[in-house]
Amino acid sequence: MALQLSSNSQLKSSYKPYQLNKTADFGVVGSVENGAGVNVPKFQKKLTLHYARVKTTMTQKYLAAGTELEDTSTIAVRHNNQLENMQQCVVNGVTYDITDVSPDDEMYIAYDFVTLSKIKRGGGK
Repeated sequence: MALQLSSNSQLKSSYKPYQLNKTADFGVVGSVENGAGVNVPKFQKKLTLHYARVKTTMTQKYLAAGTELEDTSTIAVRHNNQLENMQQCVVNGVTYDITDVSPDDEMYIAYDFVTLSKIKRGGGK
C-alpha cells in the first residue's frame, strides 16, 4: 500500500542549479564479513548526486501522521535511471532507507523525488 501524500504535480518540479547544493551518496546494502567471521550488512556506495530538500507542508505532515510515512523526508535530484535500484542513501553521515522513488523522465530537465526514512538501530523503523 502506497500512500501518496504528494504527487509530482504538487511538488515543485523545477529547481535552479544553486538549489541542488548538497550531495548525497546512494547505494545498496551488501554483506561483509566482520573480524569474528559473521556476515553483517554494510552500505556500499554506488553513486553521488546533488540534491535539494523538498519542503513538507503542514497538511502533508498531518496526513502522514500514524502511517508508515510519518517520519520520512523527501529530496529532489536530477533524473537518474539508476536510482530505482538503490536501497539506501547517506546524507551528512546519516543513513536512510529509500522508501520510494518517484521518477520523472518526461521533461528535458527532469527531477526525481526520493522519499527517505531514517534507519533506527536496535530493531525499529
